[in-house]
Amino acid sequence: MLREIDFIESDWVSLWWALGGTTAILRHSVTNTISSWLTRQRDRGGEWTLKSAGKKAAGLASGIVISAGVLAFSLLGLARLPRALFPATNLSQLPWLGWLPVLVIPETVFAIAAVALWSKRRNAARGILLSGVALAVHVIVHVTTHG
Repeated sequence: MLREIDFIESDWVSLWWALGGTTAILRHSVTNTISSWLTRQRDRGGEWTLKSAGKKAAGLASGIVISAGVLAFSLLGLARLPRALFPATNLSQLPWLGWLPVLVIPETVFAIAAVALWSKRRNAARGILLSGVALAVHVIVHVTTHG
């Protein structure tokens, strides 16, 4: 590929050549990485059966369902909490208070639940962490796009 660069005539051709070379390198490295990872899994005695994959997927899904329940409770049950705690104040002067039931409480519960479940139900903890990261990314994207 390095020898080919001497024969490139224009910028567009060089761009397509670079993209093609990058694709070839990535394809080679991803294939090698996956095959070496599978070899390490097999050597450690971790068999990939349909049953074990199903158990892992069920654990991950249960963590996501737990997270969805916590988020729903937080949004529906605690959305009125700021008005109950601060009835005399003007809530429009406290914009950060709206983030309490949307982000702060669920993320705190997600972190506590993931730590508590990590030793016994690691896949459920991973599902909870995945949901927590997805919620945080969603909020960051929302805040940056809507100012």
